[in-house]
Amino acid sequence: RRVDANGSGTITPGELQAALSNGNQTQFNLRTVEMMIGLFDQKKTGEIDFDNFGALWRYIVDWQNCFKNFDRDKSGSINMVELEEALSTFGYNLSRPVINILIQKFDRTKKDAVNFDDFIQCCL
Repeated sequence: RRVDANGSGTITPGELQAALSNGNQTQFNLRTVEMMIGLFDQKKTGEIDFDNFGALWRYIVDWQNCFKNFDRDKSGSINMVELEEALSTFGYNLSRPVINILIQKFDRTKKDAVNFDDFIQCCL
């Protein structure tokens, strides 16, 4: 209930964004938050209730475990080689130039790697 900052009984993208952390002092990408809420927003209001929040939280934990598994160098981000391995494991055999385009598109920190939230968005 701490996530529901305005006490409305639902969780907005902004409230969820404030509750989430990439683990590296960067704020979660609002677009990623909105996409994840969209997956669990049964009423299509742009917000989720507490029951759906529980399901969304489990979803995030699953993604976090996946991210940690592919972050082989434990840098806290996914580089091009790690992203290629992840996408290949998911059944996508993409060329290096395509992987590079994905890194460029989802690398908000300009470190040639993607943070946890951007990894989720890239894979969605």
